[in-house]
Amino acid sequence: MTAAIILRGTLYWLVKMALLNNVKTNSGIEVPNAYMHISFLRGDKKMIQINVHWHKDKKAKNDGTSFLKQSNYVFIPDLEDGAPNFIKQGYDYLKTLDEYKDAIDIKE
Repeated sequence: MTAAIILRGTLYWLVKMALLNNVKTNSGIEVPNAYMHISFLRGDKKMIQINVHWHKDKKAKNDGTSFLKQSNYVFIPDLEDGAPNFIKQGYDYLKTLDEYKDAIDIKE
């Protein structure tokens, strides 16, 4: 399920999806089965930028614990009729990258 809200002129998507994947933090610590989610998305029909946060697990994210790692990516959205929403396209794009090839979908 996806919903959106607008706060102070910025559109925020609320998505019930995430990925589980091994991550190596910027400080070199390896975390198995880390909880990864798209924390922010913005763009237009030419380009979408996504911000990804990694947490130790879902509980750490929900408890407001600082994320382990943050990454940014850009993809070209599919605008055809019937195409998934931009958030789903973002997750699909991530899974085309080597670092996410073994990621497991989490539908919440």
